[in-house]
Amino acid sequence: MNDGFSEDRDLSRIPSEVTTRVLKLDVRQHDIHRNLGSIGAEIAAFYLDGLKILHDGNLQTAASLLGHLAKEIDSGLKDLLPTKKDTKKIFKLLDGKGFAQPKQIALILAAPNFSTSSRSTLSLRVGFPEDVGFR
Repeated sequence: MNDGFSEDRDLSRIPSEVTTRVLKLDVRQHDIHRNLGSIGAEIAAFYLDGLKILHDGNLQTAASLLGHLAKEIDSGLKDLLPTKKDTKKIFKLLDGKGFAQPKQIALILAAPNFSTSSRSTLSLRVGFPEDVGFR
């Protein structure tokens, strides 16, 4: 491995070679990258960089770098999830009102990216205040 520090280090490889190399993604990897891109460009970039690191046999800290990228992706995905507090508050309003799946409805309504126009429409139809649990 070329760690860049030993006397026999390979200076023929420029440091940016890893980051500029174009990867050929298989169908599954392409789908994952595309779906992450629909969530956010940064999360998709972390995934793509992780694949580049995974395919580079010249990095001694690859496992550590992949771990950090995985944490960043995980954190970005968790930002999409509703808080338990908001979900419980909305569930209490829906429970016992004849809804088939009040827990699932509460999860959707409490989601951070649930659009305001949809909330207003649902507020009128369901009959609970718009300010309950929505960010």
